[in-house]
Amino acid sequence: MPTRIAEYYNELQRREGLQPIELVAEWRKPEVDAVSAAFRTALAASHMTELDIPLRDRSTNQSIGNQVAEFFVLINRS
Repeated sequence: MPTRIAEYYNELQRREGLQPIELVAEWRKPEVDAVSAAFRTALAASHMTELDIPLRDRSTNQSIGNQVAEFFVLINRS
């Protein structure tokens, strides 16, 4: 039977000997708008959309996601 993500995180906290606090909750529209705006601003400032990311030919969507993630990990390590 599937476990709700909120209950999963509560269980992890219990296993660590902690009194669980809610880590998952519905966001109100102003919060969503503020986080979205912050991401848009950061993305624009980083110029990440201007980078050429090398991708192997005939990659699956899963593989493309992994290649993009690896590309940005390598950039952040430099």
